[in-house]
Amino acid sequence: MRAWITRNRETLIPVLLVAICVLAIANVLKHKILTPSALATNKDALAALNSCVNVIFVTLGAVFSYYRFFRGRTFFSRAELALEVAVIAATPEKNLHALSLAVKNIGSLAIWEPVPEIHIYRHGPDDPKREVWDAWQEARSTHADPNALSVIESGETSSFINEHLVDKAVWAITYVAFVRSRNRDIWKCSKTVSNVLKEKNDAPDQDA
Repeated sequence: MRAWITRNRETLIPVLLVAICVLAIANVLKHKILTPSALATNKDALAALNSCVNVIFVTLGAVFSYYRFFRGRTFFSRAELALEVAVIAATPEKNLHALSLAVKNIGSLAIWEPVPEIHIYRHGPDDPKREVWDAWQEARSTHADPNALSVIESGETSSFINEHLVDKAVWAITYVAFVRSRNRDIWKCSKTVSNVLKEKNDAPDQDA
């Protein structure tokens, strides 16, 4: 029941407010606080009150419409992450995994000081091993100010790179990338890659 209320609270609140207003009017009529003679005597005051009530309902409707349809879409930090991993033969015992993490700002607010972090899960003949990286290098031009604050403006994309050597005994690796902003917003994505390189044929097959 609690889960259902949580999912539908944005619809339930306006319905409950309307029900409260209807019950309040019914009680006023029941106890004869509002009678036809009183309405005729105070029609000008009631007209002014009606205008105030309309303004209140229009304002409440606008607020509820924002929360129902626009909250989380406007004036909000949103990001889309894309993780690419290239597996390259490096030595007879190890492969090189080159990682590129792209962070695209799809919200309306700038993302200040994004900090990437990645969790690595190695799948191999031994027990799974887990590591955490937080030392990423942001892709920047040599002409950029090294002391400038990192920021991703709305609609822009920033890239972060990293690399490491993986023993060929490992079958595959799962990468889970997180990006945290200065406002403590967190976004994530994941990718699993094989550590086994496919052998290329020297020549394509030919029909006999």
